[in-house]
Amino acid sequence: MKQSMSIAMAFVGLLIGAGFATGKEMMQYFVSFGSTGIWGLVVTGVIMVIFGAVVLQIGSYFLADEHGAVLKNVAHPRLSWLLDAAVSITMAAMGMMMLAGAGSTFQQAFHVPAWLGSLLMAVVVYFVCFLNPDKVAKVIGAVTPLMIVAIIAVFIYSLLHIPDDFSLAATNAVAQQEPSPVQPWWWSAVNYSGMSLICAVGMSLVIGGSYTKLRDVAIGGMLGGIILTVMLTFETLVLFLNVDAAAGKDIPMAAIGSEIHPIVGVSISALILVMIFNTALGDVYAFSRRVNVLAPRHPKINLFVILFISWLISLVGFGSLIQIIFPILGYIGMVIGVVFVAWRIRWSKLIAGEKARRNRIRQLTRVHIHPEIYVDNSLELNHELEGSQADNDKLLATVAEEERPNLELDAEEYKEPGQS
Repeated sequence: MKQSMSIAMAFVGLLIGAGFATGKEMMQYFVSFGSTGIWGLVVTGVIMVIFGAVVLQIGSYFLADEHGAVLKNVAHPRLSWLLDAAVSITMAAMGMMMLAGAGSTFQQAFHVPAWLGSLLMAVVVYFVCFLNPDKVAKVIGAVTPLMIVAIIAVFIYSLLHIPDDFSLAATNAVAQQEPSPVQPWWWSAVNYSGMSLICAVGMSLVIGGSYTKLRDVAIGGMLGGIILTVMLTFETLVLFLNVDAAAGKDIPMAAIGSEIHPIVGVSISALILVMIFNTALGDVYAFSRRVNVLAPRHPKINLFVILFISWLISLVGFGSLIQIIFPILGYIGMVIGVVFVAWRIRWSKLIAGEKARRNRIRQLTRVHIHPEIYVDNSLELNHELEGSQADNDKLLATVAEEERPNLELDAEEYKEPGQS
């Protein structure tokens, strides 16, 4: 259960990103339908529980290092190429979105022109990409739990300060004036699930590929989907209860924070900017690495061109880009989700067989590590490894790492003949 919870939190960390932190996603996909949008959260919750379990487990099945190889195994070659390209385009699109979000946050919270705020973010991302972006991202990733705490705190505050004259009809009327580019409410919820999946599918497969226990990974995905749904519900209710302050704003959560107290607004805006930077850094860096494969001679120029084009497009505005780009990503993500779920259903016997195989490999690994304690069954171990779809060396190494506490206990309990 401990491993499943660790996987769940990693999955949630991928999905609760800068777009979620701004609150604009929730306004477009759920709040814009008024109180009916709450039912959309139920639809999204069910889908994300399924997607989480399936995608993470498939990543574990193949012990994925990256998404491309997995797509080739679960989809027709032409479709897998298109989906792989779509994931790459998503990285570029999210980079544009994050620069636009930075511009809106700077403008709304600090009265800095949006174009300048976007440019500042682009410059910082450019230079950090030549440091060690993976380490920087891990350090800054610690901000995500702080944002979760902030949302929960604002949620509790909102519940405790519901005005006596609160009117559901009046609140619905204001909420339903917000743009909702995907109709009706249930289809909007499905589209949101697809958008979330395509933004996280690459790293979700890698997270699943870091573990060999298929059942624990699936449970982790389900728990992650449940935790995500709870967080979506908290933020959507915050936005709905404070829709007068949030309506028409590019960064609704910062606007609500400012209504509570100016310091709260500035603090939430600062957290959002850090999360935007983290997301932009990850997506731009990953996309630039793919571009560098095609044009390896000038990586600095490649990165400059990517960020310059992203900055130009970001001038369209965060709110406008969300209405255009997110629904498109959502439809592509829905296709990816259907492909993965269909493959999981079709090859369920393979998954069941792999579970049994890995359980046996887990037992035989003790022989591999401590042949002085156990009877040598290395031939059977090699036979079981060869029957797996995963890379044999990685499978053995990962199982050995997972079983190390048990192996160390075996070594401590073992005594050579004649020892006291």
